[in-house]
Formats: sequence, C-alpha cells, structure tokens
Amino acid sequence: MIKFFTLILSSIFLLNVSVAQVRSVTYDAKQNTFDNDYNLPSEERFNITGFIDSNIHLVELTIYQGSNKKGERNEYYSTYWLRDKSDNGNQFYLSVKSPLRQNEKYDFDIRLFRVLNAEEVDYSKNSVVTSIQNYLVSTARNNNKGLELDNTPAEIRKEMDRIVREGLTKYRTKTKESFPGFSDILVKQLDDFGNVTGGRARSVEKDENNSLSDEYVNKIAAILLQAELELEQYFNNEILVLSETKTVQDHPTEKQRNVVAINGGYGGAWFSGNLNDFNYGHAPYVGLSFPLGKKAFSGKFWSNTSISTGVFVLNFKDKDGDVIKGPIIQRPFYVALGYRFFRFLRFNAGAVLLEKKEDNGEFVNADKIFVRPFVGLSIEINFWADFAK
Repeated sequence: MIKFFTLILSSIFLLNVSVAQVRSVTYDAKQNTFDNDYNLPSEERFNITGFIDSNIHLVELTIYQGSNKKGERNEYYSTYWLRDKSDNGNQFYLSVKSPLRQNEKYDFDIRLFRVLNAEEVDYSKNSVVTSIQNYLVSTARNNNKGLELDNTPAEIRKEMDRIVREGLTKYRTKTKESFPGFSDILVKQLDDFGNVTGGRARSVEKDENNSLSDEYVNKIAAILLQAELELEQYFNNEILVLSETKTVQDHPTEKQRNVVAINGGYGGAWFSGNLNDFNYGHAPYVGLSFPLGKKAFSGKFWSNTSISTGVFVLNFKDKDGDVIKGPIIQRPFYVALGYRFFRFLRFNAGAVLLEKKEDNGEFVNADKIFVRPFVGLSIEINFWADFAK
C-alpha cells in the first residue's frame, strides 16, 4: 500500500500541469463580429478587446440569452470599460467574468459613450427641467379652494425621479453614479404647496400685495429652482452620452469536448468487529466519477465533489483468509461520494457490495450477499473523447 501511494504522489509531480490563462477575443466594429465570427469561449472567463475612437470614454457590454414571456431579452451578464485619465489610446478592454455555457447562442449589446461639451450639458439639463416643469403644472393647480396637488408629495417625488431616470437613459457619468433622486427638501416644499387651502388660502387672498395666482406661481418657481439645484449637482459630474450601439445577435459558443473522469486507487472495506478485533480487507480499484457541478458555474466545492462507481480489481480476504468477492461479476463493486483535492487526488467514502464464499465453494447464496462501508484514495485523470451521435 505504501508503494501505491508513493506512486500516486510521484505521478502528480510528473504530470504536465499547465497554468491556466485567460483567453482573449477581438471585436471588429466594422464587421460587427468576434474573432472573424469564430465561436466564443465557453465555461471559462475571457476578455474582449477592440478598437475605438479617442473620443470614446466608456464602453458598456450587456450579454443576453433567451427572452421572457413578454418577449424581453433576459440579461445574462453586464460589464464596462472606462477610459483612464492617462489613457489616450484607441483600444478598449472588457473582462467577461461570468462564463458562457457551451454550444449556446447569446446576444451582445456594445454601447459607446463620448463626453458632452458644456453647451450639450446645459441643453440636456434644461430638457429634463422642462419635463419636470410640465409635469408639475399638470399635477398642481389653483382653484377656488386654494392650491391643490393631484397626488401626495411622496408620489410626486417618485414620478419626478422617474422622469429624470428616463431623461438620462442615454447618459452616464465618469464616476458611474446614477441620479440619487430628489431630496426631502423638495417633498417639504410640495407639502407646503398643498397646505395652502381653507383659512390659509383666504389669508393669502386678503393680502393686498398677493393673490392665490401669485402664490401658485411663486411656489411652483421655488419647487422648480430646488429641483434644478439638485440636478445641477448631478450634472457637475463629467457627463457622457451614448454615441453608438452595436448588437451582435445569436453568436455561438464553443462546444466542449466530452470528458470521462477515470480514477484508480486503493481502498479498504470494513467487514466486522471493532478497534480491538478489526476485520477488514483492502485492494486496488478503478471507476468513473460524475461531478455534481461544473467549476465554471457551481464553484470549487461542488465541481470537486462527485459520485463515483467502479470495481475492485482484486477480491478481498478477511482476517481468516476467506475470499470475499462481489456478486454477479465476481468482483466487489462500489458506489461512493468523493472529493478531489491537490488537483488529482480524490478521497472516496461509500459502500461496497460483497458476497462471501460458502463452504461448498459457491457464491450464489443470496443470504451471503452484504453491503459494507469502505474508504479509499485515488488519482483522477480526465480523458476527452468524441462519442458517436
């Protein structure tokens, strides 16, 4: 047994273990293809590089697969590249850290953003402010009861936030910050507007220098000023605007080779007794392993854990020297749960099906068929094969 484990350890050091490298593919904007339309890497991380104009400061990538019941594409993964201040080159770099599944098709949206100049920033901000003004005028009114709002201040703020988000759909900041929403100060102003009713409204009307119409105009102007000030804080960032969108549809991924995980090792089975009177047998075994998950999608633990099944190549002998075989094939066979560590070593623990020889030399008596626990250590090697379809 010592010689066997020495052989296992020696094999590990002698195997040629290559260092995994992240693959890179090139996006051709003119052809709108990846690597001349070759299949993309699957079940591994990869990088995407491509050439852009120097005025492009942000590249966003969204990967889609399939669609929902409404016909909307399902987002699979998204990432972005942001130009560094010291970078004046014409190349972008994207890292796809969520592996794509083998032999599947995906859609890719690549969005290019350029920097807005000062005039464009003012125009964009004023467009959003105008939309908010139109909304406020439609929901805030002056009537014979006073000043009223069609919705609560909280609902109005929510709608104003939505207007801003929709108005900024094609805009980004270099800090990748989104508009945080309007503050409680604006909500308080809206609440104050809606409270100009009843006695308070009559008090305004009695003022010789004011009227409800003037109050309406002044308060709407104050609310708009506050909204503009809060938007100004967002637009003080360096603003980027969508310049171009490229879409690559139904791009296939590579089909992985079929893998057969074969492991061979040495194990021992317990037959009976305790520590003081231990009856066991040991022998080499070979088998197949079936991982409970793929490393690219299930993580290290589940990809290293597997169900194994196989046979012991030699029969056992108990402490009395009696031969213990397995039924039917005349060799013990096993089912085990195993975990791989140190890359090639696998620890297995499971059950082995056995049959003890009768005095008459036959192995056909079902009463002598029994199951016993076993543990073993093995090396595992992956073999690639193309199975017939």
